[in-house]
Amino acid sequence: EETRPENMDQGKKKVGDGNELSAVEQHIKTISSTLITRTNEELENAKERVGPYLTQLKQEEGIRDEKTLAKKQKNFIKEARKVDAVNCLFNPNSFTQTVEN
Repeated sequence: EETRPENMDQGKKKVGDGNELSAVEQHIKTISSTLITRTNEELENAKERVGPYLTQLKQEEGIRDEKTLAKKQKNFIKEARKVDAVNCLFNPNSFTQTVEN
């Protein structure tokens, strides 16, 4: 016979003291901080790589217009600094940590 939720004994229910929420909030802050750090690192890497990218555009594609180069530089940095949040949130070695994230 199937037990319906309303018929279950509620006496064994865990009483929370609010620490669970604090732990979740702390975990969210940690993830947020990690994403900000990773984004800043990727921005620095993108700034280092944009010079060779612009040189390649000038040589291979013959682009000389400064406006076009500035626009391509902006787009390159925008795309290159993106961080794949999935890699930060999912841990292939820990299902529990992935669920928590």
